[in-house]
Amino acid sequence: MGKKIFKIFIVGFFKAVAVLLCMILAAVGGFFGTKKYYTVKNQKAKESEAKKMISGAKVDKVSRNLIFSYNPDKNTISNAVLEVYDTENQVMSYVTIPTSVEVTIPANMYRKLLAVNQEIPQIFKFYKLPKYFDKEDDTKYGYGAIILASMLDVDISYYTVVDKSAFDEVFESQKSNVKNNGTINGFDYSGSTTTAAVDDSAPSGDDPYAHDDSFVNASSGVAANTPVQDEGSVGSKIVNVSVLREDYKSQFDSVKGDEVDFTDYMTDKVFPTFMSNLDSSDKLSYVENYMELDTFNYYVVPGAYHGKVYSIDSDKASKLFKKLGVPKSTEGEDYTEEEVVESVPEVTNIQVLNGSGVQGVAAKWQTNLTTNGFTVATIGNYDQRLSDTLIIVKEEGMGQELMKYFTNPTIQVGAVPDGLDATVVVGINDANIQ
Repeated sequence: MGKKIFKIFIVGFFKAVAVLLCMILAAVGGFFGTKKYYTVKNQKAKESEAKKMISGAKVDKVSRNLIFSYNPDKNTISNAVLEVYDTENQVMSYVTIPTSVEVTIPANMYRKLLAVNQEIPQIFKFYKLPKYFDKEDDTKYGYGAIILASMLDVDISYYTVVDKSAFDEVFESQKSNVKNNGTINGFDYSGSTTTAAVDDSAPSGDDPYAHDDSFVNASSGVAANTPVQDEGSVGSKIVNVSVLREDYKSQFDSVKGDEVDFTDYMTDKVFPTFMSNLDSSDKLSYVENYMELDTFNYYVVPGAYHGKVYSIDSDKASKLFKKLGVPKSTEGEDYTEEEVVESVPEVTNIQVLNGSGVQGVAAKWQTNLTTNGFTVATIGNYDQRLSDTLIIVKEEGMGQELMKYFTNPTIQVGAVPDGLDATVVVGINDANIQ
């Protein structure tokens, strides 16, 4: 009898425990399920907010079409050209934007972009645009357009994406002397021409960093020690300029005399080769203007090479775009350079770790960074070998001021020692420091 009662007690006890465990698991599951639901919902809301930044395409009297040439083999932007079409004066201008430019994303914009990809650097290399976003998501070009528009302080009407092979059928790269105001020595702007002054000393190929960073006197060819700052001067630099091919222009001219033939040409030959956020029907609204087009001008966005990076001269670029009738950015004051400086937390105290395996690298970088105003609290060795330098920061948006000292660094938010702002893990590519 006693054993039977004990057995009933044990069975009842375990049933009660099982029920209690089920209740606990259900509660925990419900908590984490609800948390995950709201996390996903919040993330989608942030992504939706980021997408609101992308301006809609529009037809303008002065059309500003940002053309991206995409290299699928390297997943990079190989060329960038701002096509400015003044429909009233029938002038088409192509402004080459060297893809080696490095863009500083304004803080407000950057915070929204982090919802799309937490690993997007605030200072990013323009030619790497496709690498910062989902490869299958074409909205990356919309983000690229607004980032570039904020940097150039211009309003872009729409953008077009062309595969590199298709782009190369329309444009060719001319190695040309470019003056400080963006005009190109050797081009005749009086009529329809694409004659460029070719300089064989300039490098070629699909390399965003291909350039000659010496400034030359356009009349004598004698190298100068520094760029000439006077806008009216003859100082120039060698840049690869995107110029319409003569055979493409000939084909264009052969069909523009008849509206039906021209419309068929655009619909059958041109539109299928590119992706754009401007509808084909809106694009065709330019047909009547295109048929009168006979003047093509070429420029390079004013700037200078600093090492391998092309830095845009904002003042001279503003004058060039004003001359071409390009309005200023309509994004307002939300995206300003000043905000980047004021809003991004500053990194001062850091730790340097050697992730290269090369002896003495951390100590050398301690000296280098200390000379440049950082406080290096400690140095040591990292437990892994890295190719590229890793910058670990305690808050989103930090560490951008460190990036320029390294070859191809990555920034990520993570744990850093108490009292420090960041940990710099030096990779093999930055081990060669004197």
